[in-house]
Amino acid sequence: MDTLFKFAQEPLEKMGVDLWWTDYWFDGKKLPRGKIPWTSELYTLWVNEAYFRHSERRGLRGQDFTRWGDWGDHRHPILFSGDTWMLWPTLEFEVPFTANSGNTGAFFWSHDIGGYQGEADGELLARWAQFGAFSAALRVHSKNMSYVSLPPIDKRPWIYDKMVEDSMRASYHLRSMLFPYVYSSARQSSEESVPLSRPLYFESPAVEEAYHNPQEYLYGDAFLVAPITKPGTGPQKVWFPDGVWYDWFTGERFEGGTQKEFSKGLDSFPLFARGGVPIPMQPYAERMATEPLKTLVVRVYPGEQGRFDLYEDDGLTQDYLSGHYGLTPLSYRRNGARSP
Repeated sequence: MDTLFKFAQEPLEKMGVDLWWTDYWFDGKKLPRGKIPWTSELYTLWVNEAYFRHSERRGLRGQDFTRWGDWGDHRHPILFSGDTWMLWPTLEFEVPFTANSGNTGAFFWSHDIGGYQGEADGELLARWAQFGAFSAALRVHSKNMSYVSLPPIDKRPWIYDKMVEDSMRASYHLRSMLFPYVYSSARQSSEESVPLSRPLYFESPAVEEAYHNPQEYLYGDAFLVAPITKPGTGPQKVWFPDGVWYDWFTGERFEGGTQKEFSKGLDSFPLFARGGVPIPMQPYAERMATEPLKTLVVRVYPGEQGRFDLYEDDGLTQDYLSGHYGLTPLSYRRNGARSP
């Protein structure tokens, strides 16, 4: 591995490569019996460990983008869900799969938005992008089918219908504007060992309904997300945990402990903000994390007293471990009459 890094990886890193996607899967079952002392998962785990350590060179923050290497591998990578099919049932499966992965300590799952292989579907791609905007990474990727005499799959939004393009633009812009919240929530995951995308029962373990609504999840402390995972406008059932919740797109208010079905066009989806929690945002930027936050935008809906900690650091090094970071507490208190 030292030789591989020295002669194959480091020359490219000097040219500007920041992150390696170790997109491999080692199948030990194909080797002659007795020739290898570990399974495919252990091999993946070991390589992920090696790449993660290598990424920490010169004081950099460890990072790896790879496949799941089984128990223990949650320490290392941004994971992805593999070569998924472009099917609506796949998207429907990915939502609870991503949230439930937090049960193993795998807090940062990402996906090939729209699916990796199959027949391209603009509507599916747009709905998957809405889900991806509220996951670990909003990242499109697909298989080049030209080597089997099939046209390559193209995920560029502007080659699809305008409705699909506009929907995907909205998802990407929302992700950019919410980056201060996303980054702060990722820090919370690291500090408090809670998933970024978390099942409802993480917050409401004594409530039976929290175990029977896998189509929705909490994204950090402030958001409730229930992606639409079927063709058309829905409907999608949403059960609201304790508190007060507001539709991000319409501002409509909902009480905790209630349930409702929502139908949403491609320009929106069931996304709800918790009342009383200040949500740190920023103006839209094409490259949302390349410079320090200059303009802070705080969005908060009426509710009980709440707070949120805005977290900032250099995003590259391990200096934050020695206290080199900014932590800005944001608090909200409503005086006077309760909201209607």
